Amino acid sequence: MTDKDLRRLKRSDLIEIIYELRKNEQRLIEDNQKLAALLDERRIKKREAGSIAEAALGLNDVFGAAQRAADQYLAEIKEKYDEADKIISEATANAESMLKKAQHECEVMKKQAEEIYSNAAIQASKRSK
Repeated sequence: MTDKDLRRLKRSDLIEIIYELRKNEQRLIEDNQKLAALLDERRIKKREAGSIAEAALGLNDVFGAAQRAADQYLAEIKEKYDEADKIISEATANAESMLKKAQHECEVMKKQAEEIYSNAAIQASKRSK
């Protein structure tokens, strides 16, 4: 409606138009409040989703660091195990070498003892004759 048309209307018609406009305005205000509440709710959900995603990424970092630490720990254990295995092998080889040397020395000492016993027996038998 133009200004001219509005000026020609009766007061009761104008009041009715104002009344309808007010009702429409009130409905729009209510709709606006509902939409604003929905928008806030969605913003909160989006923020929470972002927080959850950030938390998940943070957990991934924590789990990744824990995995790297566990891998490093296992590598160190394997290295220590290999070192221990090498030391055991060397000790076993040394022990076998020492045992062979001791057995050889025992054989030599046994032969010497037998020779001494033999010589003593021969000399004893020569004396008794």
